Amino acid sequence: GEVFWSDGIFAIHGLSQIEYSPGDTNVSEFFHPEDRAEFDHHLTSAIEHGEGFELQLRLLRPDGQLCHVLVKGDVFRDKTGARTSGVFGIFQDITEKVRADAMLAESEERTRMVLDTIVDGVLTFDRDGIIDSCNPACSNIMGYEAEELSGEHVRILFTGDQWEKYERRLVPVGQEKFEPILGKTMELSG
Repeated sequence: GEVFWSDGIFAIHGLSQIEYSPGDTNVSEFFHPEDRAEFDHHLTSAIEHGEGFELQLRLLRPDGQLCHVLVKGDVFRDKTGARTSGVFGIFQDITEKVRADAMLAESEERTRMVLDTIVDGVLTFDRDGIIDSCNPACSNIMGYEAEELSGEHVRILFTGDQWEKYERRLVPVGQEKFEPILGKTMELSG
């Protein structure tokens, strides 16, 4: 069948309409070698079985630049509905999102490494007082494993008298949610 590209698809591929005519080569040739078989499999399945697809793949542009794309394929059927008459594809450049996600993951890993090695106990909880995480030092200080604390209310770390004392510091009068206590130090006997 015929292949048509929008100006946006040319731009994502790093090509111009003068340099390239869709249909001259197999479109999968533009993908990273490790991604070609996956694309070919889904495109073949779309054509033969009428199954749409959505994939995150890597494109290799003619200048050697790697581009991450979200590729969606929708299938059109003939009038009888029995045969695939075409596949409509959408490409979205998600390179910056992929890079930002990778940077965030690296930052989270560095933060986790710091929290796992410092001697101070660090406990995080949400606005409702439900514990999200605690570092190994906090686990050691409190006598709980991190898994035991995760999902529990922070009050399990206090005795009855302690909780009443600290609850007033955590909950503003008239409100039921916890306020941020970043930068505040509370000492608990454990």
